[in-house]
Amino acid sequence: MSFHCSPPSVSKGAKYGNVFNFKLSAKLGSFRVEVCDDRRNIADIRIQGIDASVLVQTKETAVFARLRDIVVLDVDHRTIHKKAVSIVGEEVFSFQMSLYPSATEGEAYSDTSKVDGKVTMRLGCIQIVYLHKFLMSLLTFLDNFQTAKEAVSVATAQAAEKAASSVRDFAQKSFRLSMDIRLKAPLIIIPQSSTSHNAFVVDLGLITVGNSFSLMSAEGFPLPAVLDTMDVKLTQLKLSRTTLKQGSPQTDIEILKPINLELLVKRNLASSWYNKIPGVEVQGMLKSMNMALGQEDFGVLMKILGENIGEGSKEHIMDVKKQVAQDKAEQTEQHQLELNEVGCLPVEAGRGQPAAVTNGGGLGENIVNMLLNLEIKEVVLKLKKSRSDQKESPFLVLHVAQLGIHTNVRKYDMLATTYIKKISMKCLEFSDSIGEPLCLISSSVESGADLLKVEYFKADRNRPNFATVHNNTEQMINVTFTSLDLLLHTEALLSTIDFLSSALSSGSLPPSPEEPKRKSEERDRAISAKSTAVGSPSDSDVIDLKVMMQLGAFNVLVCDRSCNMADIKIQGFNGSLLMQGPQTHISARLRDFIVINVDPKSIHKKAISIVGDEVFSFSMSLTPKATEGAGYADTSKTDGKVQLNVGCVQVVYLHKFVMSLLNFSNNFQTAKEALSVATAQAAEKAASSIRDFAQKSFRLSMDIRLKAPLIIIPQSSTSHNALEVDLGLITVGNSFSLLAVEGCPLPAVIDHMDVQLTQLKLSRSVHYVNTVIFCFVSAESKGLMPGPRSESKGLMPGPRSESKGLMPGPRSESKGLMPGPRSESKGLMPGPRSESKGLMPGPR
Repeated sequence: MSFHCSPPSVSKGAKYGNVFNFKLSAKLGSFRVEVCDDRRNIADIRIQGIDASVLVQTKETAVFARLRDIVVLDVDHRTIHKKAVSIVGEEVFSFQMSLYPSATEGEAYSDTSKVDGKVTMRLGCIQIVYLHKFLMSLLTFLDNFQTAKEAVSVATAQAAEKAASSVRDFAQKSFRLSMDIRLKAPLIIIPQSSTSHNAFVVDLGLITVGNSFSLMSAEGFPLPAVLDTMDVKLTQLKLSRTTLKQGSPQTDIEILKPINLELLVKRNLASSWYNKIPGVEVQGMLKSMNMALGQEDFGVLMKILGENIGEGSKEHIMDVKKQVAQDKAEQTEQHQLELNEVGCLPVEAGRGQPAAVTNGGGLGENIVNMLLNLEIKEVVLKLKKSRSDQKESPFLVLHVAQLGIHTNVRKYDMLATTYIKKISMKCLEFSDSIGEPLCLISSSVESGADLLKVEYFKADRNRPNFATVHNNTEQMINVTFTSLDLLLHTEALLSTIDFLSSALSSGSLPPSPEEPKRKSEERDRAISAKSTAVGSPSDSDVIDLKVMMQLGAFNVLVCDRSCNMADIKIQGFNGSLLMQGPQTHISARLRDFIVINVDPKSIHKKAISIVGDEVFSFSMSLTPKATEGAGYADTSKTDGKVQLNVGCVQVVYLHKFVMSLLNFSNNFQTAKEALSVATAQAAEKAASSIRDFAQKSFRLSMDIRLKAPLIIIPQSSTSHNALEVDLGLITVGNSFSLLAVEGCPLPAVIDHMDVQLTQLKLSRSVHYVNTVIFCFVSAESKGLMPGPRSESKGLMPGPRSESKGLMPGPRSESKGLMPGPRSESKGLMPGPRSESKGLMPGPR
């Protein structure tokens, strides 16, 4: 290593401009670092050929740096990929910057050829072999130095503050920097494992950056505004699968066709005094992203996720979780001590509401700091299968049109919008009725409308007039989904499942025997952490997060190659989430749900439908710690409230229709097994949640009203005669009371729940297109009282009863004594009141 510093010098015969006030040059031949612990060697890092120099003159300062080579070796003797990081080319990078003080001041301000600085950068191609095991070993090594990590965190925070200050100064000074940047983006190789030659190669291509300056007239100001227009190009980005031989990748199969992305960045150099245009505006468009995955490609991808990512990660995750749990426990104790100390101090007015920091110190205008518009015109993903001639051909094509993001960052708030205009998926193996490829997914939205739109809004709660301008809402997410049509085709789904299962079966790894034990330990630690967690104070008047979801229509058609089976329609789903301080409010509503039997021979089309305005409405409010302290003895206080209303679901049971759906589902044995595993896991989580719920003595106020299903069982699919089973109304409510416990300082809390099942009925009816013509209710009545249950020798309290050999079926033959709402015995008036021998069969 050599270092040289020179005093001011003047070249012979030179003018004043060639005077060097300061010269500094440094060279480093080679630098080597070996990383190891007490068990093994981890990495060998070698750096060669560092040159740097600084030349200071009166009107120019020049900085130069260069790095010739860097290599990071994985010294694990079991891996075949030794070079984790290496250079493809002559040098890693060269950097040169020249600064010209006061070059754009005075008359030179309007000369766009004048600049305050020039940057030239060249970056060679860095080849990175990503092995998760190697990376985790380095992270584990670094995790051992907690003191150093804290020092690095402090230094990082200070560097970030200085960088932010530099950026602010850079913007205010309207610094003109001419750029000529050419970066060969990294070549990332992701092997299947440390001992496998199969790999994915991500070539990020070439990045070039150039810029130019222009003037824009600023109305009301003596000087024009200066615009910096930057042209950022990313070219030849590729993704491929390869087989590594002798350390050099041999490209075999192209997965992502080369794409070129161009970004246009406009920077307002006069943003400190002219804000009619955004401070920074970024526009970018990608015409097409075309990917093709074969069965072997997909299998290697799954194996990378299972083997490369799985290698060595479990031990690291356990070590990290132990360390994190220990750190959290220490921080919790320290925080609790601080809270106890703070609780003894007087509370000052306005505490917890930091003073607003604004540029210029006044209310100011909500100017636009940045605009971002990025859009991908189309994304095409093709899944390919091998044919009999060993060649691959596409069988499934996913097409997404116009995927984009629009972001508007202003002084006091930000709005980001992502959208998808259209989506479709076609199966090329099968055709529809007109000979076209079978369309499995389609979006029937109007032209110009968005299929999916997600809006994210964030406001500065310290801005002026926050409560009135933003309704006290700091963050808001709005999700809108208009309409989507799905086609569940038996053969197409089986073909897709066969493609996925063949790849997943070879790419998945069985769980280790210790996995259940680890999950149990993690759950115990999570429960412990929850019990010791200390909530951070927040302003209860401010809505921290508001999420709104809307689903217009969702249609599913179930079919196979021979016939259609069912048409499922879901409409009008609305959901919301509101987080306000410690409180959380959740609500959901479904307006309509219908399952249509599309068998043309059946006269009962609506297999499942809704009788009423909506399927269900649900709302839940959670108020943590509402029953702690003084609130424990107040039985009106609850930790949560639930309101649930379920409308009447009408089910027409046709065995033929149900069997067709069961036969359809029986074709997917693999999916059923996966569903069984998922169900078992969900049941275990639910049981764990119930245990936690019981241990916490959570007070939940319930107001539940369920209209149980109305089940109609026709005689056949072509008959109007049917039995009706009305399961009535289920209501659930509760209240809380206190019970004194001897020897305990606090009383016990008793939850009284009132569960009622009312109006359960069974009847026979005749249906014509959802219209009931006759209805015969069967019930057992005692004393001619048609209540929920009575036992009086076969008397029938149904809506209609006909004695003496009238309509057979569930009827009453007791000499005209009719306890139902309608009686037609011996010419008596068939109204809701029966006057046969003076007996009143109504609701008495």
